[in-house]
Amino acid sequence: MVTWEIDFENNKTYLSENAKHLLGLKDSFVGEVSEMNSLLNLNQDLAKLQSTKVEIKQNEEFDTQINLPNGTNNWFRIVVEQEFKNNILVKLFGSLQNIHGYKESLLKEKKLLQEKNQILANITDGFLVVDEQWIVKYWNKSAEEILSVHKSEILGKHLWEVFDDFRGQALDIKYRESMEKQESFYFENLQKWFEVSAYPSEKQLSIYFRDTTEKKAVVEDLRTQIKNFEILSETVINAVWDLDIQNNSILWGSGLKNLFGYDPKEFSDSEQMWLSKIHPEERERIQISFETSLKDTTADHWNEPYRLMKSDGAYISVLDRGAIIRDDRGKALRMVGSLQDISDIKKQKTKIVH
Repeated sequence: MVTWEIDFENNKTYLSENAKHLLGLKDSFVGEVSEMNSLLNLNQDLAKLQSTKVEIKQNEEFDTQINLPNGTNNWFRIVVEQEFKNNILVKLFGSLQNIHGYKESLLKEKKLLQEKNQILANITDGFLVVDEQWIVKYWNKSAEEILSVHKSEILGKHLWEVFDDFRGQALDIKYRESMEKQESFYFENLQKWFEVSAYPSEKQLSIYFRDTTEKKAVVEDLRTQIKNFEILSETVINAVWDLDIQNNSILWGSGLKNLFGYDPKEFSDSEQMWLSKIHPEERERIQISFETSLKDTTADHWNEPYRLMKSDGAYISVLDRGAIIRDDRGKALRMVGSLQDISDIKKQKTKIVH
C-alpha cells in the first residue's frame, strides 16, 4: 500500500515502503512533521484542514506537484483523512497516487482546447454550436458582430427562439436535415446573403457562416456590366472589347465575328491572341505603344492604326481605340475600347491622293 501519516500530537511521521519508492526516497528516510508537510506539498492545504472544526473524520483529495529528489516535478493525487480531538486536528493520514501522465495529458488537452477556442473566437467567420435540442452552446465574436446578437443573449437558449423569423424556413430545414442525416451542407440564401456551412456530429451541429452581401452585390454588378457590354456590342458596327488587365483576359463583342470572322471566345484567354493577328511589321510598334500607355499613370486613352489579319488570312486596316480605367494610385485596371475596320476610309484617301 502507498500510505503515509503525520501525527501532530506526537510529532511523528510515517511513509510506507511503497510510498518512499514512489517518491524516490531512501528506505531509511524519516521526516519531521514540517519536512513531511513540505514533501507532500500540504502546507497550503493544511491551514484549510486545521480550520475545519469537526469531531469526525473527514476525507479530502488534492492534486499537487511534488519535487522529487531527481529534480523532476511529478503530479500526485493525495487522499487525506483527518482525525480530531476536542476540535483540534491531531493526525493526517491517507494514500498517494502518481497521476503525472494523466495530469499532463489533461493539461495538454486543456491547453489545446483553449487554443482552439481562441482560434474560433478570432476567426472572421461567424461560428456557433448547437446541441440536438437546438440549444446554443458556443457563439464566437464574429457571430456577435455579423448577426448583432451578443453571446450573453443567446448562449443556453433555443436557436430558433432567438431567430424566430427563420423557424420553418429553408435554413431551419437544412439544419434539421443535417442533424438527422449526419451530413454537411452549404447554403447561400437569406435576407442578407450568407455562405453557411454546417458540420454535424452525434450530439451537436457546428455552423460556420460569413456575410457575403457585399460580395454578392459586386458579382451582380459585374453580371450587369457584362450584359450591358453584350447589348452594346450588338448595337454598334465596331468590334467592342473589354480588357481585364489584372486577370489578363479580354471580353470581345459579337462584332469580332461579324467584322473579322473570329469567335470571341478564342480571343478571351489573353492579349497574346490579339497580338498574334497583328501584321508582323507593326506588331512590335503596337505592343510598345499599348504597354507604354498602361504604364503612363496620366494616360486615359490609347489609339493606334494597324493591319489586322482576318480569319481568312487577309490583312485589313483597323483603328483600335481604348479608354483606360485606373485606381486611385494611377494603376491601370481595365481598358474598354473598340476595333474599327477603316479599310474603305483608307481606300478613299488613296483615291483622293491619286
